[in-house]
Amino acid sequence: MRNPGCQIDYMIQTKFKRLKYPKGLSGRFVLIHVNGVDDSVIDSDFFYKIIDMSELLDVEG
Repeated sequence: MRNPGCQIDYMIQTKFKRLKYPKGLSGRFVLIHVNGVDDSVIDSDFFYKIIDMSELLDVEG
């Protein structure tokens, strides 16, 4: 691999800082939630993936 990379597991977006991507790279935004997501968030297509954490933790299902 010519270019080193990283995986950001948790990032909080604020109005004070912007993440700059190197040329040729982009970010994929994933929303992880527990209490549900409004349909408008799902319909916006902003997130690459929306993960319901309660489904991941459901040991009975």
